[in-house]
Amino acid sequence: MTHSPLIPGFNWDFQNSCGYGTHQPVLYEAIKRSTLDKFPILELGCGQFSTDLIHRLAKDRQIISVDSDAGWLDSCRKIHEGPTHEFKLCSFEEMSTFTGIFSVIFVDQGLWESRLESIKAYKNNAEFVVLHDSDYLVRELGVNFSDYYKYHKTFMPLQPYPYVTGPPTTILSNFSNVTRWEINYEDYK
Repeated sequence: MTHSPLIPGFNWDFQNSCGYGTHQPVLYEAIKRSTLDKFPILELGCGQFSTDLIHRLAKDRQIISVDSDAGWLDSCRKIHEGPTHEFKLCSFEEMSTFTGIFSVIFVDQGLWESRLESIKAYKNNAEFVVLHDSDYLVRELGVNFSDYYKYHKTFMPLQPYPYVTGPPTTILSNFSNVTRWEINYEDYK
């Protein structure tokens, strides 16, 4: 088996999400495989394909979901806010300023440069950093993940790419060797 046991009844919708949910299998595995399960999860950029998955998997773990769009943040807050799930409105500049140790950080905020600042800022603050739409940072900003992380691996969604299933997701870590991870998107249907 290439993955952790799946959530019964969870709607894996990465194929029908116009590319917005292609990170789901990678984010799922990062949360399930994290050994820092007493530490919070930080979500940079809320969304229907990430916030719900994180909320379901976190159990008693603290979640901090952050967005720069008040309307988008409120729509996710209405569904998931609770004692262990906090929502914060932040500017793009503030998204890379959270302190502490995190089990997983999901990076998917709207501004590309903010994503780059976040992966740089949190390189030593999380066991796993999951970066959605990672191809843009490489192609357009010339990012070399090895400049910041000892281990990284990019997962391509089901083919054909890029117009049917969406962009790739990269898992980054300075603490756990993610280069050996195998994620077969076919297993998550």
